[in-house]
Amino acid sequence: MKKIAFVLFCGFFAMMFSACQQVDYKTFVGTWGVERVEYESYNTDWQGNPIEASMVSKVYVTDPNDTNNGIHMIFNADKTGELRDSAIDSLWFVWNENLGIYEVYRARPDVPWDSSIYCPDTVLIDKYTYSYDKDESVLYLSMTDVVLTYKLKITELNSKEFVYENKYYQNVNTDNRLYIERSFLRRVYETPSKSTSRSSQPRFHVPGSLLNGR
Repeated sequence: MKKIAFVLFCGFFAMMFSACQQVDYKTFVGTWGVERVEYESYNTDWQGNPIEASMVSKVYVTDPNDTNNGIHMIFNADKTGELRDSAIDSLWFVWNENLGIYEVYRARPDVPWDSSIYCPDTVLIDKYTYSYDKDESVLYLSMTDVVLTYKLKITELNSKEFVYENKYYQNVNTDNRLYIERSFLRRVYETPSKSTSRSSQPRFHVPGSLLNGR
């Protein structure tokens, strides 16, 4: 009986250890390709509940192995990383009077822009440091070039894929619409390939989105 109890205890301990390993930050280490991005936005009522009639949804699909028209996230073991975006076709520049800088848009903005650059073969690289709160299942990305940290809620995570949700308001002062960016990423084991053609699907831009704007 003692031997059986000991075996059961060891098995339980092994499962607990395995579960802890699955949610450790090291699970993210490697290269991940974006497979699908879902966007939702809606107005909220006075209780903070979504108003169904105001809901808007969009879905974008990309090839996680395509380095010519895709988005990749690289997580290093030292908790640094890179967001590599090769899915852009052009850049738009809008002057921000308050900050005294040009804001760069990766898709055509809704406001008048000052200039634009056609760059179908460009790969934009954003560097970051990251940390993972396993108790809250939250991945924090602190961007290196701008004072901005993304709080990504991890809803699914294993050795092959992970899903995050990024909730934000476009402008807290003037826009009461809540935005949700839900991204599905798949681990890239081999060297990603380059495609011979570019997708004609337009990029969807909302300031506050990790993948489509800053």
